[in-house]
Amino acid sequence: MIFLSLTILILSLSFLILFNFYLISLLISTFYGAPFVPTDKKKIKSILEKARLTKNSYFYELGCGDGRIVNFAVKYYQVKGIGIEINPFFIVVLRFKSWFTKKDNPQYLFKNFFNVNLQKADYIYCFLLPKQLFLLRKKFERELKKGTIIISHGFKIPRWNKKIYDQIVDQRFSTYFYRF
Repeated sequence: MIFLSLTILILSLSFLILFNFYLISLLISTFYGAPFVPTDKKKIKSILEKARLTKNSYFYELGCGDGRIVNFAVKYYQVKGIGIEINPFFIVVLRFKSWFTKKDNPQYLFKNFFNVNLQKADYIYCFLLPKQLFLLRKKFERELKKGTIIISHGFKIPRWNKKIYDQIVDQRFSTYFYRF
């Protein structure tokens, strides 16, 4: 009986600690970029189809969250995926899943995307708030090569209306495609 009680107590405490770690990490994500809002697989498929990803190109996801976009791109389009995330909880989970599956997986960087060199990028996907997009615009202008495709899900990149070449209009979150 004591063993069962101790086991339940340890499991309960472990759950509470992990849950609190998860909540704190969500606050970190919200503070630095955007709150975690998962995109459904049907929407991911339509976005990446419209982007026309090419095999062996470099695909960066800024604020990759649970990695579903970059994973989909790697799996179905054979791109070289790089997921950048500042939330330590997501990075631990993503790296564990990558180690466990031992297949072609994206590379996950635990960094602030403002501190990552994007010169190799052929495609960049982001689902960020307008404030971060405004700041990223300047980084894109400094680092990106001509022809890089930027996919902004949810919000337009401020002052880049002339660079939009396509869009998916949606009631909840539209997606904008930019060619740099």
